[in-house]
Amino acid sequence: ERGLKITGLVVAIDVRSGGPLDGQPGRVRDLLGPEDFACQAADELLLVFPEHQGASAQRKLSDLSQKLWDLQLQSLDTTLAPVSWGAVEVKDEPVGESRASASERMHETKRSRRDFNRARAFESV
Repeated sequence: ERGLKITGLVVAIDVRSGGPLDGQPGRVRDLLGPEDFACQAADELLLVFPEHQGASAQRKLSDLSQKLWDLQLQSLDTTLAPVSWGAVEVKDEPVGESRASASERMHETKRSRRDFNRARAFESV
């Protein structure tokens, strides 16, 4: 991690126990192209799509979003854990900073989803 820098799209995905990507390496490989790579740390999966910037990064993100949504729908009978993820576009950024930024975006998504669900539950009372 030290000294290594990334340019491209970096995505953090929550892979906590019981989620649709938990213990499913084939599903993870399906998210990657030949130039892309992934690694896992604790309950986060980090996907790196090198050299995807601007419009290319947006297309990749749209495609990834659709694939993650499809995984979520396919796993509804086995898990209720939603897929949470966050992405950042980076240019010549250290790996650690890139991971931290993508992870923070993922946690923002989880917080906003939790707040939304709380508000809906409150409205229905």
